[in-house]
Amino acid sequence: MKTKYTGSLVVISIAALTFVGLTAQNAPAPQPVAVAPTMTSLTPPQQAAVVAMNNNLTALTQARTTAQAALAQATFTLSGSAADRQSKAAALGAAEQALALARATAMAQIQAGPSRLSVAQIQNVARAAGALPAKKRLLIWADTRNGVSQHDFTSHAMAVIERMGYESGLWDTFIRTDSEIISYQPQKTAGPDGKAQGGASGGPSLNNVDAIFSLAHREAPLSDAQKADLFKFVRDDGKGFITGHTGLTAMTQWPEFREMIGGDYGGHNIGYAHTLVVEDPKWPGASAFPARIEMSEEWYHLLNYSREKIRVIMRLDLSKFEGGNAAVQAGGGDFPVAWARQYGKGRVFGSTFAHATESWDNPMIQTLYFEAIKWALKLQDADVTPRPVPAAVTLGKKQ
Repeated sequence: MKTKYTGSLVVISIAALTFVGLTAQNAPAPQPVAVAPTMTSLTPPQQAAVVAMNNNLTALTQARTTAQAALAQATFTLSGSAADRQSKAAALGAAEQALALARATAMAQIQAGPSRLSVAQIQNVARAAGALPAKKRLLIWADTRNGVSQHDFTSHAMAVIERMGYESGLWDTFIRTDSEIISYQPQKTAGPDGKAQGGASGGPSLNNVDAIFSLAHREAPLSDAQKADLFKFVRDDGKGFITGHTGLTAMTQWPEFREMIGGDYGGHNIGYAHTLVVEDPKWPGASAFPARIEMSEEWYHLLNYSREKIRVIMRLDLSKFEGGNAAVQAGGGDFPVAWARQYGKGRVFGSTFAHATESWDNPMIQTLYFEAIKWALKLQDADVTPRPVPAAVTLGKKQ
Protein backbone atom coordinates (compact mmCIF):
# COMPACT_ATOMS: atom_id res chain seq x y z
CA MET A 1 0.00 0.00 0.00
CA LYS A 2 1.39 3.38 -0.99
CA THR A 3 1.55 5.85 1.88
CA LYS A 4 0.75 9.50 1.22
CA TYR A 5 2.57 12.25 3.09
CA THR A 6 0.23 14.14 5.39
CA GLY A 7 2.50 16.93 6.57
CA SER A 8 0.68 20.12 7.48
CA LEU A 9 0.95 23.79 6.64
CA VAL A 10 4.25 25.34 7.69
CA VAL A 11 3.22 28.95 7.14
CA ILE A 12 2.09 31.68 9.49
CA SER A 13 1.75 35.23 8.25
CA ILE A 14 2.60 38.28 10.33
CA ALA A 15 -0.69 39.82 9.21
CA ALA A 16 -2.57 36.86 10.64
CA LEU A 17 -0.97 37.52 14.02
CA THR A 18 -1.07 41.29 14.20
CA PHE A 19 -4.85 41.47 14.40
CA VAL A 20 -4.61 39.78 17.78
CA GLY A 21 -1.55 41.72 18.87
CA LEU A 22 0.90 38.81 18.75
CA THR A 23 4.45 38.66 17.45
CA ALA A 24 6.77 35.66 17.46
CA GLN A 25 9.23 35.81 20.33
CA ASN A 26 12.80 34.58 20.38
CA ALA A 27 12.71 33.39 16.78
CA PRO A 28 16.03 31.85 15.73
CA ALA A 29 18.33 33.96 13.58
CA PRO A 30 18.55 32.89 9.92
CA GLN A 31 21.26 30.27 9.39
CA PRO A 32 23.75 30.26 6.51
CA VAL A 33 22.88 27.69 3.89
CA ALA A 34 25.66 25.15 3.47
CA VAL A 35 25.89 22.30 1.00
CA ALA A 36 23.14 19.86 1.95
CA PRO A 37 24.61 16.70 3.43
CA THR A 38 23.81 13.22 2.25
CA MET A 39 22.91 10.36 4.52
CA THR A 40 26.34 8.81 3.96
CA SER A 41 28.07 11.98 5.23
CA LEU A 42 26.42 11.60 8.64
CA THR A 43 27.02 8.96 11.25
CA PRO A 44 24.15 6.53 12.02
CA PRO A 45 23.31 8.39 15.28
CA GLN A 46 23.19 11.67 13.35
CA GLN A 47 20.96 10.10 10.72
CA ALA A 48 18.56 8.86 13.38
CA ALA A 49 18.60 12.25 15.08
CA VAL A 50 17.76 14.03 11.83
CA VAL A 51 14.77 11.79 11.15
CA ALA A 52 13.57 12.18 14.75
CA MET A 53 13.88 15.96 14.54
CA ASN A 54 12.00 16.02 11.28
CA ASN A 55 9.19 14.04 12.88
CA ASN A 56 9.17 16.41 15.84
CA LEU A 57 9.02 19.46 13.56
CA THR A 58 6.12 17.89 11.66
CA ALA A 59 4.19 17.22 14.89
CA LEU A 60 4.81 20.74 16.21
CA THR A 61 3.78 22.20 12.86
CA GLN A 62 0.52 20.24 13.05
CA ALA A 63 -0.08 21.61 16.54
CA ARG A 64 0.53 25.14 15.33
CA THR A 65 -1.83 24.67 12.36
CA THR A 66 -4.55 23.39 14.69
CA ALA A 67 -4.12 26.39 16.99
CA GLN A 68 -4.02 28.70 13.97
CA ALA A 69 -7.31 27.33 12.60
CA ALA A 70 -9.03 27.57 16.00
CA LEU A 71 -8.03 31.21 16.36
CA ALA A 72 -9.04 31.99 12.79
CA GLN A 73 -12.50 30.51 13.28
CA ALA A 74 -13.04 32.37 16.55
CA THR A 75 -11.81 35.64 15.06
CA PHE A 76 -13.45 35.66 11.66
CA THR A 77 -16.79 34.33 12.94
CA LEU A 78 -16.67 36.43 16.14
CA SER A 79 -17.84 33.31 17.97
CA GLY A 80 -17.29 32.92 21.69
CA SER A 81 -16.16 35.53 24.16
CA ALA A 82 -13.26 37.93 23.99
CA ALA A 83 -11.59 35.84 26.70
CA ASP A 84 -11.97 32.73 24.53
CA ARG A 85 -10.35 34.44 21.57
CA GLN A 86 -7.55 35.70 23.82
CA SER A 87 -7.00 32.18 25.10
CA LYS A 88 -6.79 30.82 21.54
CA ALA A 89 -4.36 33.60 20.64
CA ALA A 90 -2.18 32.63 23.60
CA ALA A 91 -2.31 28.97 22.51
CA LEU A 92 -1.18 29.93 19.04
CA GLY A 93 1.65 32.02 20.48
CA ALA A 94 2.80 29.05 22.57
CA ALA A 95 2.68 26.75 19.53
CA GLU A 96 4.71 29.28 17.55
CA GLN A 97 7.38 29.47 20.23
CA ALA A 98 7.56 25.67 20.56
CA LEU A 99 8.12 25.33 16.83
CA ALA A 100 10.73 28.13 16.78
CA LEU A 101 12.58 26.49 19.68
CA ALA A 102 12.53 23.09 17.94
CA ARG A 103 13.94 24.61 14.79
CA ALA A 104 16.70 26.37 16.72
CA THR A 105 17.53 23.16 18.57
CA ALA A 106 17.68 21.19 15.32
CA MET A 107 20.01 23.75 13.81
CA ALA A 108 22.30 23.69 16.83
CA GLN A 109 22.49 19.95 17.46
CA ILE A 110 23.06 18.44 14.02
CA GLN A 111 26.49 19.07 12.58
CA ALA A 112 27.52 18.77 8.91
CA GLY A 113 31.21 19.50 8.75
CA PRO A 114 31.87 23.08 9.87
CA SER A 115 28.29 24.26 9.17
CA ARG A 116 25.12 23.77 11.14
CA LEU A 117 22.13 22.34 9.36
CA SER A 118 19.29 24.64 8.38
CA VAL A 119 15.69 23.43 8.46
CA ALA A 120 15.88 22.90 4.69
CA GLN A 121 18.95 20.70 5.14
CA ILE A 122 17.20 18.70 7.85
CA GLN A 123 14.38 18.14 5.36
CA ASN A 124 16.86 17.03 2.71
CA VAL A 125 18.45 14.45 4.99
CA ALA A 126 15.04 13.26 6.21
CA ARG A 127 13.95 12.96 2.58
CA ALA A 128 16.99 10.83 1.80
CA ALA A 129 16.03 8.60 4.73
CA GLY A 130 12.52 8.16 3.37
CA ALA A 131 10.86 10.27 6.08
CA LEU A 132 9.77 12.87 3.52
CA PRO A 133 8.60 12.37 -0.08
CA ALA A 134 10.64 13.53 -3.05
CA LYS A 135 10.25 17.26 -3.50
CA LYS A 136 7.80 18.29 -6.23
CA ARG A 137 7.97 21.23 -8.64
CA LEU A 138 5.15 23.77 -8.97
CA LEU A 139 4.85 26.38 -11.73
CA ILE A 140 2.90 29.55 -10.92
CA TRP A 141 1.56 30.87 -14.22
CA ALA A 142 0.45 34.48 -13.86
CA ASP A 143 0.26 36.03 -17.32
CA THR A 144 -1.94 39.06 -16.56
CA ARG A 145 -0.97 41.23 -19.53
CA ASN A 146 -4.43 41.09 -21.08
CA GLY A 147 -6.40 41.48 -17.85
CA VAL A 148 -9.39 43.79 -18.12
CA SER A 149 -8.75 45.08 -14.62
CA GLN A 150 -5.37 44.37 -13.05
CA HIS A 151 -5.48 42.87 -9.55
CA ASP A 152 -3.24 44.00 -6.71
CA PHE A 153 -3.13 40.61 -4.97
CA THR A 154 -1.16 38.70 -7.62
CA SER A 155 2.39 39.40 -6.41
CA HIS A 156 1.60 38.66 -2.77
CA ALA A 157 -0.33 35.49 -3.67
CA MET A 158 2.67 34.18 -5.59
CA ALA A 159 4.93 34.94 -2.62
CA VAL A 160 2.58 33.10 -0.24
CA ILE A 161 2.43 30.03 -2.48
CA GLU A 162 6.21 29.97 -2.87
CA ARG A 163 6.71 30.33 0.89
CA MET A 164 4.32 27.46 1.64
CA GLY A 165 6.35 25.16 -0.57
CA TYR A 166 9.72 26.31 0.75
CA GLU A 167 8.85 26.15 4.44
CA SER A 168 7.05 22.82 4.19
CA GLY A 169 9.83 21.35 2.07
CA LEU A 170 7.23 19.77 -0.21
CA TRP A 171 7.76 21.65 -3.45
CA ASP A 172 9.99 24.12 -5.25
CA THR A 173 8.20 26.97 -6.99
CA PHE A 174 8.85 28.59 -10.35
CA ILE A 175 7.17 31.99 -10.80
CA ARG A 176 6.54 33.13 -14.37
CA THR A 177 4.38 35.93 -15.78
CA ASP A 178 4.77 34.99 -19.44
CA SER A 179 3.15 32.11 -21.33
CA GLU A 180 6.11 30.84 -23.32
CA ILE A 181 6.77 28.20 -20.65
CA ILE A 182 3.38 26.50 -21.21
CA SER A 183 5.01 24.08 -23.61
CA TYR A 184 7.15 20.99 -23.85
CA GLN A 185 9.41 23.06 -26.12
CA PRO A 186 9.36 26.53 -24.49
CA GLN A 187 10.42 29.55 -26.50
CA LYS A 188 12.15 32.72 -25.45
CA THR A 189 9.87 35.72 -24.93
CA ALA A 190 9.00 37.38 -28.22
CA GLY A 191 11.04 40.45 -29.13
CA PRO A 192 9.77 43.96 -29.94
CA ASP A 193 8.81 42.80 -33.43
CA GLY A 194 6.55 40.13 -31.95
CA LYS A 195 8.62 37.30 -33.38
CA ALA A 196 9.81 34.36 -31.31
CA GLN A 197 13.47 34.49 -30.32
CA GLY A 198 14.16 30.77 -30.50
CA GLY A 199 14.15 27.96 -27.99
CA ALA A 200 14.57 28.74 -24.29
CA SER A 201 17.47 27.16 -22.44
CA GLY A 202 16.84 25.85 -18.97
CA GLY A 203 14.11 26.96 -16.59
CA PRO A 204 10.62 25.57 -16.12
CA SER A 205 8.55 23.90 -18.81
CA LEU A 206 5.90 21.21 -18.97
CA ASN A 207 8.77 18.72 -19.09
CA ASN A 208 9.95 19.33 -15.54
CA VAL A 209 7.06 20.52 -13.35
CA ASP A 210 4.39 18.47 -11.58
CA ALA A 211 1.54 20.99 -11.40
CA ILE A 212 0.53 24.49 -12.49
CA PHE A 213 -1.07 27.12 -10.24
CA SER A 214 -2.84 29.50 -12.61
CA LEU A 215 -3.43 33.14 -11.76
CA ALA A 216 -3.59 33.99 -15.47
CA HIS A 217 -5.98 36.80 -16.36
CA ARG A 218 -8.16 36.70 -19.48
CA GLU A 219 -6.70 35.67 -22.84
CA ALA A 220 -3.10 34.50 -22.48
CA PRO A 221 -1.28 34.14 -25.82
CA LEU A 222 -1.04 30.37 -26.37
CA SER A 223 -0.48 28.82 -29.76
CA ASP A 224 -2.44 25.77 -30.89
CA ALA A 225 0.65 23.65 -30.16
CA GLN A 226 0.86 25.05 -26.62
CA LYS A 227 -2.82 24.35 -26.03
CA ALA A 228 -2.31 20.75 -27.10
CA ASP A 229 0.70 20.52 -24.78
CA LEU A 230 -1.30 21.84 -21.81
CA PHE A 231 -4.03 19.24 -22.35
CA LYS A 232 -1.44 16.49 -22.64
CA PHE A 233 0.21 17.72 -19.43
CA VAL A 234 -2.98 17.37 -17.39
CA ARG A 235 -5.19 14.84 -19.16
CA ASP A 236 -2.60 12.38 -20.48
CA ASP A 237 0.47 12.83 -18.27
CA GLY A 238 -1.57 13.03 -15.06
CA LYS A 239 -0.26 16.33 -13.75
CA GLY A 240 -2.08 18.90 -11.59
CA PHE A 241 -3.76 22.20 -12.37
CA ILE A 242 -4.95 24.68 -9.73
CA THR A 243 -6.77 27.89 -10.55
CA GLY A 244 -7.31 30.76 -8.11
CA HIS A 245 -9.49 33.85 -8.52
CA THR A 246 -8.28 35.52 -11.73
CA GLY A 247 -7.44 32.06 -13.06
CA LEU A 248 -11.19 31.56 -13.43
CA THR A 249 -11.28 34.43 -15.94
CA ALA A 250 -8.55 32.96 -18.14
CA MET A 251 -9.07 31.79 -21.69
CA THR A 252 -12.80 32.52 -21.85
CA GLN A 253 -12.74 31.97 -25.63
CA TRP A 254 -11.30 28.46 -25.33
CA PRO A 255 -14.17 26.02 -24.61
CA GLU A 256 -11.93 23.00 -24.01
CA PHE A 257 -9.97 24.86 -21.34
CA ARG A 258 -13.19 25.94 -19.63
CA GLU A 259 -14.30 22.32 -19.62
CA MET A 260 -11.01 21.27 -18.00
CA ILE A 261 -11.19 23.77 -15.13
CA GLY A 262 -14.85 23.02 -14.46
CA GLY A 263 -16.93 25.80 -16.00
CA ASP A 264 -17.15 29.31 -17.41
CA TYR A 265 -16.56 32.71 -15.86
CA GLY A 266 -19.81 34.57 -15.17
CA GLY A 267 -18.56 37.80 -13.63
CA HIS A 268 -19.13 39.00 -10.06
CA ASN A 269 -22.58 40.42 -9.61
CA ILE A 270 -23.97 39.27 -6.27
CA GLY A 271 -22.30 41.77 -3.96
CA TYR A 272 -19.66 40.89 -1.39
CA ALA A 273 -20.98 39.80 2.03
CA HIS A 274 -22.43 36.29 2.00
CA THR A 275 -22.54 33.08 4.03
CA LEU A 276 -20.01 30.46 2.96
CA VAL A 277 -21.06 26.82 3.44
CA VAL A 278 -18.53 23.98 3.65
CA GLU A 279 -20.26 21.27 1.65
CA ASP A 280 -17.45 18.71 1.94
CA PRO A 281 -15.73 19.05 5.35
CA LYS A 282 -13.61 15.94 4.65
CA TRP A 283 -11.83 17.64 1.75
CA PRO A 284 -8.21 18.38 2.76
CA GLY A 285 -8.05 21.93 4.10
CA ALA A 286 -11.82 22.46 4.28
CA SER A 287 -11.79 21.73 8.02
CA ALA A 288 -9.90 25.01 8.52
CA PHE A 289 -13.26 26.70 7.91
CA PRO A 290 -16.27 26.46 10.20
CA ALA A 291 -19.33 24.75 8.70
CA ARG A 292 -20.83 28.19 7.97
CA ILE A 293 -19.10 31.55 8.03
CA GLU A 294 -19.95 35.09 6.97
CA MET A 295 -17.29 36.32 4.57
CA SER A 296 -16.75 39.26 2.25
CA GLU A 297 -15.17 38.44 -1.10
CA GLU A 298 -15.38 39.27 -4.77
CA TRP A 299 -17.35 36.11 -5.51
CA TYR A 300 -16.72 34.99 -9.08
CA HIS A 301 -19.67 33.18 -10.61
CA LEU A 302 -18.91 29.72 -12.03
CA LEU A 303 -21.20 29.16 -15.02
CA ASN A 304 -22.04 26.19 -17.25
CA TYR A 305 -20.61 23.66 -14.83
CA SER A 306 -22.03 20.22 -14.18
CA ARG A 307 -22.27 18.61 -10.77
CA GLU A 308 -21.94 15.34 -12.65
CA LYS A 309 -18.32 16.29 -13.46
CA ILE A 310 -17.05 18.31 -10.48
CA ARG A 311 -17.15 17.80 -6.72
CA VAL A 312 -18.22 21.00 -5.00
CA ILE A 313 -16.29 21.57 -1.78
CA MET A 314 -17.69 24.97 -0.75
CA ARG A 315 -20.61 27.06 -1.94
CA LEU A 316 -22.50 30.19 -0.95
CA ASP A 317 -25.86 30.15 0.81
CA LEU A 318 -28.06 32.38 -1.34
CA SER A 319 -31.35 31.36 0.28
CA LYS A 320 -31.91 34.94 1.45
CA PHE A 321 -30.36 36.67 -1.55
CA GLU A 322 -32.98 38.34 -3.70
CA GLY A 323 -30.82 39.93 -6.40
CA GLY A 324 -28.53 38.79 -9.15
CA ASN A 325 -28.77 38.67 -12.91
CA ALA A 326 -30.54 36.12 -15.06
CA ALA A 327 -27.64 33.66 -14.78
CA VAL A 328 -27.74 33.79 -10.98
CA GLN A 329 -31.49 33.32 -11.03
CA ALA A 330 -31.16 30.39 -13.41
CA GLY A 331 -28.71 28.70 -11.03
CA GLY A 332 -31.39 28.38 -8.38
CA GLY A 333 -29.00 29.33 -5.60
CA ASP A 334 -26.22 26.87 -6.42
CA PHE A 335 -23.01 28.95 -6.30
CA PRO A 336 -19.75 26.92 -6.03
CA VAL A 337 -16.77 28.64 -4.41
CA ALA A 338 -14.28 25.73 -4.39
CA TRP A 339 -14.41 22.53 -6.41
CA ALA A 340 -12.25 19.69 -7.70
CA ARG A 341 -12.35 17.12 -10.46
CA GLN A 342 -10.45 14.35 -12.15
CA TYR A 343 -9.59 15.32 -15.73
CA GLY A 344 -8.31 12.28 -17.56
CA LYS A 345 -5.32 11.19 -15.50
CA GLY A 346 -4.84 14.67 -14.01
CA ARG A 347 -6.18 16.53 -10.99
CA VAL A 348 -7.86 19.94 -11.23
CA PHE A 349 -8.83 22.26 -8.35
CA GLY A 350 -10.53 25.63 -8.64
CA SER A 351 -11.61 28.39 -6.27
CA THR A 352 -12.84 31.96 -6.49
CA PHE A 353 -10.61 32.97 -3.52
CA ALA A 354 -9.16 35.59 -3.11
CA HIS A 355 -9.50 39.14 -4.44
CA ALA A 356 -7.99 41.23 -1.63
CA THR A 357 -4.26 41.09 -1.03
CA GLU A 358 -4.75 40.65 2.73
CA SER A 359 -7.07 37.68 2.10
CA TRP A 360 -4.04 35.65 1.08
CA ASP A 361 -2.88 36.06 4.71
CA ASN A 362 -6.12 34.53 5.99
CA PRO A 363 -4.99 31.19 7.50
CA MET A 364 -8.18 29.46 6.39
CA ILE A 365 -7.60 30.39 2.73
CA GLN A 366 -3.89 29.55 2.98
CA THR A 367 -4.70 26.11 4.38
CA LEU A 368 -7.29 25.44 1.66
CA TYR A 369 -4.79 26.19 -1.09
CA PHE A 370 -1.90 24.42 0.67
CA GLU A 371 -3.88 21.19 0.86
CA ALA A 372 -5.21 21.62 -2.68
CA ILE A 373 -1.66 21.97 -4.01
CA LYS A 374 -0.61 18.83 -2.13
CA TRP A 375 -3.55 16.98 -3.70
CA ALA A 376 -2.76 18.27 -7.19
CA LEU A 377 0.88 17.19 -6.71
CA LYS A 378 -0.34 13.73 -5.68
CA LEU A 379 1.11 14.03 -2.20
CA GLN A 380 -2.27 13.05 -0.79
CA ASP A 381 -5.57 11.67 -2.03
CA ALA A 382 -9.11 12.99 -1.75
CA ASP A 383 -12.55 11.93 -2.91
CA VAL A 384 -13.58 13.87 -6.02
CA THR A 385 -16.66 11.79 -6.82
CA PRO A 386 -19.28 14.24 -8.14
CA ARG A 387 -22.38 14.70 -5.99
CA PRO A 388 -25.80 16.20 -6.78
CA VAL A 389 -27.01 19.58 -5.61
CA PRO A 390 -27.99 19.37 -1.91
CA ALA A 391 -31.71 19.74 -1.23
CA ALA A 392 -30.95 22.73 1.01
CA VAL A 393 -29.80 24.85 -1.95
CA THR A 394 -32.37 27.55 -2.71
CA LEU A 395 -32.39 31.12 -3.96
CA GLY A 396 -34.21 33.97 -2.27
CA LYS A 397 -37.24 35.17 -4.20
CA LYS A 398 -37.39 38.65 -5.64
CA GLN A 399 -40.17 40.72 -4.15
